Order: sequence, then C-alpha cells, then structure tokens
Amino acid sequence: MTDLTMKDISYLMVISGSASRFGDENENFLLSYRRSLSLYKYWCQNLGVDFDSQKYHDIIELQMAGIGTGGVGRFNIPFNPNNRIEEEKNQRFIIYIAPKLGK
Repeated sequence: MTDLTMKDISYLMVISGSASRFGDENENFLLSYRRSLSLYKYWCQNLGVDFDSQKYHDIIELQMAGIGTGGVGRFNIPFNPNNRIEEEKNQRFIIYIAPKLGK
C-alpha cells in the first residue's frame, strides 16, 4: 500500500450464504456454507481474485459463513412449505465489508 494515510486500515469481508427451508436443518447450515465457499472459488478460478494471496494479506481478512435458514429479510414468512418459489429466493449470499482500524 503506497498511501500512508491508509496504512493502518484493513477490511473484514464476510461472505454469508443462506439456504432455503427444505430438508434437514443441519444440512441447511452446510449448504449455506458451501454457497459462500462456491462464490470464493468462483472469484479465484474465474476472476483471478485470491484473497489468500500476498497481494491482499495486509488489506483484507476474508471469512465465509453459512447462516442456515435464519437471518433477516427472508422470503416466505411465515413459512409455507407449499410456497417453493418464494422459499427458493432465500438461496443467496450476502457480502459484508467492515473497516478494521489500527493493527
């Protein structure tokens, strides 16, 4: 990093995957995590962005998470198992980026 005013600023980036409410609850947590991992792999393999490389080492801390069937802003509330189209909208991920000040 060449800008000295930014030398003590880095970022935490969280890729949070979400699943729909079909199947086993524990399996939905795994599906959610796999969703976030798939996005990370896509960035690495198709876009050449690897947050584990030395280039990003002091700038970005990447975390991947799976929140299962929880979270705010879900579709199909209250849950109706017959409303598959609305529930499938919950198969998504959210990316959070937060600044980390200081060392």
